[in-house]
Amino acid sequence: MELLLITNQYPYNFGDVAFIKPEILFLSKAFEKVHVITTSNLSHPEKTELPPNVQASFIPHDSQYNNSKRIKSIFFSTLQPLWIMSIFFKELGFLINQKKINTKTLKNSIFFLLDANIDAIFLNKYLENNPKIEIVYTYWFERKTLSALINKKRMGRRILCVTRAHGYDLYEFRNENNYQPYKKWMDRYVDRVFFISIAGYNYYLKKFAKSHIDKYVIARLGIENPYSWPIFYDSKHIEERTKNHLNIISCSNIIPVKRIHLIIEAL
Repeated sequence: MELLLITNQYPYNFGDVAFIKPEILFLSKAFEKVHVITTSNLSHPEKTELPPNVQASFIPHDSQYNNSKRIKSIFFSTLQPLWIMSIFFKELGFLINQKKINTKTLKNSIFFLLDANIDAIFLNKYLENNPKIEIVYTYWFERKTLSALINKKRMGRRILCVTRAHGYDLYEFRNENNYQPYKKWMDRYVDRVFFISIAGYNYYLKKFAKSHIDKYVIARLGIENPYSWPIFYDSKHIEERTKNHLNIISCSNIIPVKRIHLIIEAL
């Protein structure tokens, strides 16, 4: 059995590599082969070392497509324009029903689907050339997930589609116009959604979930710690520094959702 993992940056040595690098070790042992497709379009970035049975490829980035190419991809693909457009009209109905319809959300929904369709065309060819792939795992619950699901439903591929939900790809308030494109449609067809926190899990169940509860799973992130404590100082030095002091360390990104201010308020 082979796995296709779609990332934003991995195996390039930045971004989601911090989380995927330790996880890929487990995936490479669980599958005969792991295919990695990244959407990063950096020309000569530094790459991290890959396990022997992991193969990395590049997916075309949407900046390589102008509006004309996006529209042509709808009418000159094997995915059929009417079926693709039916997804859009369902999303349009959702926007109207939720009273979120405006110029910005409409534009967002159109380009989100057009770019997902372009990615779906690429994925269709990739899956045809690699028929042993049985699971498509998108590391972010966004456009690439929609692309994989378009392949699954339109092309009738016998694949499982699973995804992770983090922050910007989950919470409406983390996005412009308070809008998460096509979440309702994707929820209907995705096979598993893995959440990195209980808060995200509960939020999704309240906002988007319409499927059986077993589809939604909490699977926290983690990173390798190759160091033994202490890292930088000998034990005697650490003991002297902490004897009469409380040391609090946070590695969180300094953004509102991380609520770093609560550390200060708790002191």
